Amino acid sequence: MKKIISILIIIVLSLGIVSCGAKQQKNESVQDAVKKEPVKLAFWHLWSGPEAEALQQVVDEFNKTHEDIQVSLVSTDIQKQLTALSTGSGPDIAGNFYFNVASWASKGAMLDLTDLIERDNYDTNDFVPSTLKTVTFKDRLYALPIAMHVNMIYYNKKLLQEAGYNSFPEKLSEFKTMIEKLTIKKNGNLEKLGYVPTADPGLFNLSALFGAKYVSDDGKQILEDPAIINAFKFDKEFADKFGYEDIKKYTSSFGKYMSPENPFFTGQVAVKFDGEWLAVMIDKYAPNLDYGIAPLPYPDDKPELKNAGYASPSIIYIPKSTKHPEEAWTFLKWLVSKEPMVKFTSKIGNLPARRSAMSDPAYSSIKGFKEFLEYAQGENVRSIPPMKPEAEYVSELIAQYDLVLNGSISPEEAMKKIKAKLEPEM
Repeated sequence: MKKIISILIIIVLSLGIVSCGAKQQKNESVQDAVKKEPVKLAFWHLWSGPEAEALQQVVDEFNKTHEDIQVSLVSTDIQKQLTALSTGSGPDIAGNFYFNVASWASKGAMLDLTDLIERDNYDTNDFVPSTLKTVTFKDRLYALPIAMHVNMIYYNKKLLQEAGYNSFPEKLSEFKTMIEKLTIKKNGNLEKLGYVPTADPGLFNLSALFGAKYVSDDGKQILEDPAIINAFKFDKEFADKFGYEDIKKYTSSFGKYMSPENPFFTGQVAVKFDGEWLAVMIDKYAPNLDYGIAPLPYPDDKPELKNAGYASPSIIYIPKSTKHPEEAWTFLKWLVSKEPMVKFTSKIGNLPARRSAMSDPAYSSIKGFKEFLEYAQGENVRSIPPMKPEAEYVSELIAQYDLVLNGSISPEEAMKKIKAKLEPEM
C-alpha cells in the first residue's frame, strides 16, 4: 500500500513539474513575442520622385537585416519638420540642409552626436573633411553627411555652336559676352535665355567664383563681402540689359525641374549652374541632349580663382525629441556607412561623402561623375562657413536678391542691411 501511495505521490509531483514547466514555457514565449516587437522609426527626408524611390530601396535593405528596428519613410519639407518638432511629434531621424545646423543645434532641436561617436569609437576620418565642418557647431557634431554636391556649368553644345562657340570660355568677361549673345529677344519678347539669373544656385556660384569669404577670419563678423556685391552686380547688369520683368515672365512658363520639360532640356536655356545629379536626370528625361560640363569662369584679373565653386552636403540628423535615440543612432551609422552610401548616391548621381567610396565602380557609368568628383576636391570650391545665423543669412541673401534685381536696393545697401540685421547673433 505504501508503495502504491509513493508511486501516486511521484506521479502527482511529476504532473505538477510538467504543468509548471508548461506555464513557464508559455510565459517565456509571451516574453519572447514582446521582445521581438520591433522599434519603429520615422525617417523624414527631403527627397522626392526617383530620389525618394532610391532611398526607399536602401532603407528596405536595412529593414530586412534588422528585425529589431523598422524604418518608415516620409517625404516632407523643413517647415513641417520645424512645426512637428515644436510640438514634440516629430520624426526619429531626418534630413536637413547643412546651413540649418548651427541654428537648430543652438535651439536644442538636434541631438549632439559627439558623445555617441566617442562612446562607440565611431571613425569619422573617412568623411570628406569639408562635409564634417558644415555639421559642426562649437566643436560638436550634430549630423552626418550622406552625400556632397558641387555646382559646375552645363551648356547646350548645339546652341553654343550656332552662336559661333566651339569651346566654353574660361574668363568671366567672355562668359558674359556669350550668355548675352545666346539670349534672343524679338519684338520685346524673350525667345531664349543664354542664362537665367537666380538667387539659388546662381548668386552663390557667382559669389564663389569671385572668391567670397562671407565672414571674417575669426568668425565674429559678417563681411560686406565685395565678392557677393560683385555677384549681385553681375546678375543685375544682365537683368537690366534684357528686362527683369521680361525675364520673370519668360521663366514663369518653364516646366518642372525634374521632368522632360526642364527648360535646359527643352533648349529654352542655353547655360546653367547645376549639380552632379543633373547628368542622371538628363539620361532619364533628355537622353538625346548634346551637352557639355565646364568649370565656372574666373574673373579676368584673378586667375588664382580658377575652378571655383559652391559646395554643400546632404545631411542626416537625429532630433533631440526622439523617443528612440539608440535605435536612431544605429540606423544613422548604417545609412552613412560605405555600402549604403554608395548604393544611394550612385542611383541618384550624387557624390559620396566618404573618401573611400569615391573610387567605387558603381559610379563608373555615371556621365560627368569623374569631372564633378575632381572639381569638388579643388581648393577654390567652398561653402558658407558655419555660423549661428547661417540659415537666416542664406534666407536674407535670397530675399535681398529680388530687391537688388528690380532696382529697389543697391548691392552695397543689401549687404549693409544683412550685416546690421544678423551680426548681433554672431
